This record gives sequence, C-alpha cells and structure tokens, in this order.
Amino acid sequence: MQTGKLETKMKRYLRSDILVIDEVGHMQLDRQAAEILFCLVCLRYENGSIILTSNKFFTNWGELLSDAVIATALLDCLLHHAHVINIRGESYRLKDRAKAGFKTRHRSFSSWRYPDRRWVIFQLAIRSILFRP
Repeated sequence: MQTGKLETKMKRYLRSDILVIDEVGHMQLDRQAAEILFCLVCLRYENGSIILTSNKFFTNWGELLSDAVIATALLDCLLHHAHVINIRGESYRLKDRAKAGFKTRHRSFSSWRYPDRRWVIFQLAIRSILFRP
C-alpha cells in the first residue's frame, strides 16, 4: 500500500471512538500487515476503544501474525485494559438453519477443525469515551 493511502486510512481509523476489527485469525497476516496492525493498536492504545473478534487462542497469534515478538507486543497492548469474553457453544450464524431442520456441516464449534469460537472484546481507555467533556 502506498504511504499516502496508508496514512489516510490510519488517520480515519484513529478518529473513531470505537474501532471494530472483526474475524482476526481467518487469514494469516504477512509481516508488513502485522506491523501495520501493531502500529494501529499502539496508536489507539489508551486513546480509543477496540472491539476485536477472533477464532484463535492467544497462544496461536505468533503464527497468525508471522512473528511471535509482534504478537506478544500486540497482545500486551490489547489485554492491558481488556474485558475478554470467551463464547462457546453452537454457532450463532447456523442456529436458524438448525431450527428450520436443515443439516449443517458441523454441529457445533467444538467439532470444527478450528479452536472454539472466541469473541474477544477489548476496551482500551473506555473512560476517554464515557467521560469526555
């Protein structure tokens, strides 16, 4: 990505009160993408909230980000003021199909080849949003 376009996008992501990063873990990031994600999280650290969802355990983030050092530093920032919610059980997206009597390929997330679905909510410096003058 060109430097000017990247800076423009980063400024947009930094302006919002809450940044939602959904489905982290469905694709492995190359080193450059991992570094951009790390920079984004660091710039938002204690300045804005992040809601992040992932289907990966924290121990697998080194592989996901192609670098264990970046993963450790990223998780350090994300988890410092975090509320982590681990959701297990039937797939929310497939529940209506099951009610309608359609067979699904997988009965529950525990039978998937991926780890249990993890929805992780990170709230970084939520006071800056709630108590803003």
